[in-house]
Parts: sequence; structure tokens; C-alpha cells
Amino acid sequence: MSIDQQGPPPPVGSFPPVAPPPAAQGTNGLSIAGLILAIFVAPLGFILSIIGLVLAGRRGQKGKGLAIAGIIISVLIMGGSTAAIVALGGKVSTLTDPGCLSGKSAMIDNESKVNSPDTIKEGLQATIDGLNSAAGKAKHDNVRSAVQAVAADYSELLKDVNSGTSPSQELSDKLDTDASKLDSLCTVNTK
Repeated sequence: MSIDQQGPPPPVGSFPPVAPPPAAQGTNGLSIAGLILAIFVAPLGFILSIIGLVLAGRRGQKGKGLAIAGIIISVLIMGGSTAAIVALGGKVSTLTDPGCLSGKSAMIDNESKVNSPDTIKEGLQATIDGLNSAAGKAKHDNVRSAVQAVAADYSELLKDVNSGTSPSQELSDKLDTDASKLDSLCTVNTK
């Protein structure tokens, strides 16, 4: 068919409808904000990332990967923060245990008496009494056990001093070990 043979043009409105070209869809802004905030304010980043993921899917926008990354990062940060808070809370609770406070006080208050040959017996007995009292005040089993172990070591040391026997190396080592354990429970380790 030639151009001359085509005939008259079709009437207006008889062409098939043509869809407008798809609008260029950018990256979802909430996905970007969620990812950024996931690093700095994890709970807010988590919420925005979820909203951004849903909206990007509904609107056909880019940013689903950013939203998923924001969700993952915020979950990891919130989980790590929660674990750290729980661990720190347990340590703070132990540090403030009355057994720790009284036990350390009993040892420190009587240190000069224990280190003096003239008052060693009096100092050891006062330390033992203070440690036994501290064990009774302890709220945590591990603190109570540690305080009782040190009190038992001091009792053995007092027996040796009363009998005029030199303390054995084994007792000295046990006292160092038990005191170190009590110290690690009742002191903030900065190492």
C-alpha cells in the first residue's frame, strides 16, 4: 500500500491508549535515613529502615538493600548494646554488694595491725571477724564464697601464728589466689 492508498486518518480517540512513560523512581529517602541512623541511633534507624523497605517495595523505588542493611546494622548494634548493659549491670551489682564493701573494708582497716609483729594476732582476728560479717551481708553467692575463702585462709594463718609455726608456702599461695579472686569480683578491672 502506498501513501496515496492509505485513506483518511482514523477518527480522534480511536487509537489504543498509550501508557505514559514510567516516572523515574529515585531511592527511597527513609531507607537512606534508616541506614544512617542505624549507626548513630539504632532503634530509630531500625524503625525507619523497616518503613523504608516497605515503602520502597510498594512504590517500586530503589533502596531496599539500604533498608535491609539498616535493619541488620541496627539489630547488631542494639543486641551488642543490650549485652554490654547486662554485663555491666551485673558487674555494678557485684561491686556494690555489701559483702564486697564490708570485706574490703575489714582487710584494709586491719592491714596495719596484721603487718605489725606486736598486733598481728589482734589484726588477724579482727580481719577474720570482719570477713565473716561481710560474708553474712553478701547478696551474691560468688561474693559470699570468695569472702569465706579469704576468711578461712586468714584463720589458718592465725592458727600458724598462735602456734609459732611459719605459714607454709601453700597457705601463702592460697591466700594470694583467694584474695585475687575476691579483688576481681569487688574491683573494677581497668586492664
